[in-house]
Amino acid sequence: MKKFVSILLIFTMLFCLFSCDSDKGLIVVDETGETESRVDPASLGTVTILNFWGVWCPYCIYEMPYLNRIATEYKGKVSVVAVHTYSRKDEAPTFIMENYKESDIIFAIDDENEGYYEEMGGYMYYPYTVILDKNGQVVDTINGATNYQGFIDAISDYIE
Repeated sequence: MKKFVSILLIFTMLFCLFSCDSDKGLIVVDETGETESRVDPASLGTVTILNFWGVWCPYCIYEMPYLNRIATEYKGKVSVVAVHTYSRKDEAPTFIMENYKESDIIFAIDDENEGYYEEMGGYMYYPYTVILDKNGQVVDTINGATNYQGFIDAISDYIE
């Protein structure tokens, strides 16, 4: 039964991923706040770690250095997109400026209804991570925090 539910979840996420409005994307955020730029994590052409986080979440803050390390060490092979929740989104730019100004992580925010988070299968877990292969297909999910090795284990089969 657990395997069936996992397969159903992945199938649902794939359906949502390909049926979502591709012009929507996620709003890119930098140290100055929201920008006019948007990013579609499924269209980056690399293995993508799509991490849903918030400044209010200590476990999210815990794993951010690991995401930053992967974004640097695997630049060009792995993209890291850190999607901040809409809740307390105004605090994200300060956090980015103070801690990750020079980072290769792509920071973005979800919409006011947390729509992208839910479309990608998120439910009550922060952090929540979705792994996309280079074709933008969901290949794994991680509920809750992990460490550097946990991220590497999730992406290693998909890196060329």
